[in-house]
Amino acid sequence: MLHIRSNSLLLRVVIHNEYAQRISDDFIASSFSTGEIGVSEMFRIGVLLLLAFNSIAANARPARDDGFYVITDSGPGVRTVNGKDIHLGEKFSEPGIRLSRLYSISNANERFFMFLEKEGVFSHANERIALCVADYCTTFDGSGSSGYGKTYSIDAWFTSRPAAEAYARFFSTKVKLRAHPGHMLLTRFVPAKDSFSVDDALPVTLEIQNVGMTTVTFQVGGQQRGARDNQFGFTAYGATAVPDTGDPGNLGGLSSNQTLKPGETFKVDVDLRKWFTFNTSGTYRITGSYQLTFYDPKDQTRFAIWQDYASAQFELVVK
Repeated sequence: MLHIRSNSLLLRVVIHNEYAQRISDDFIASSFSTGEIGVSEMFRIGVLLLLAFNSIAANARPARDDGFYVITDSGPGVRTVNGKDIHLGEKFSEPGIRLSRLYSISNANERFFMFLEKEGVFSHANERIALCVADYCTTFDGSGSSGYGKTYSIDAWFTSRPAAEAYARFFSTKVKLRAHPGHMLLTRFVPAKDSFSVDDALPVTLEIQNVGMTTVTFQVGGQQRGARDNQFGFTAYGATAVPDTGDPGNLGGLSSNQTLKPGETFKVDVDLRKWFTFNTSGTYRITGSYQLTFYDPKDQTRFAIWQDYASAQFELVVK
């Protein structure tokens, strides 16, 4: 609050932004140096402050109406929340559109996915559609259809929680955010033998025990349609780092949910030969991990509530 007094005249101004604050600071400094402020100076400063506040009001208003816009080759330029520079054309309506999914795809709730659907085709191709709400604009990276061409969809990936919340308000829904499921898991890798020859298979058993008080459910599978199951990850060191000589390519794969109640243990076998070739005898220090994507089994949308790794170190002896 700034008080400016000249005789019986009191000008009271609430400072709302840096520009107006700089004006008021200069004004106060002037009053201290001269000992008084004339009416003409007060009038001049009042006009400047009024212009500043009008600028504030203009900036506070969204630059455009909420809704869908055609992306054009020229026109007002905007930077989207998915990192693209685009030009906006005319605003258009898309009757019957609905928000099917809007959820976080990162544990920190910084990256998001949005999926829109409608019956029948969209007015424009997905690469020509932008959604702007509260001045948060996004483009749509993909499109599809289901039900033999009955239902059409477009989707967007972006980085902005405020934008996700704005889109949720626009469609009168809520954003699904990730939250730690409260898991406490004890992990270990157990070699099938105390030692192996250089020509042996190298079977190891992963054991994940739920040592907490919360039942958890995570995905098993989805990355095994290839030479190895890439839900696993390994690094190995002998005298130096051991290179990964396996084939990491995969085309997804079938998956299922694994539920672990407190005290229960999940076990699965894996062959380290699919990662490493141990041509030299010795003791190798290995770090193994298993990717965990947690779900609520009651949620039919398959929203990943958290992603983590079950990890442990172990030794492998090759003779």
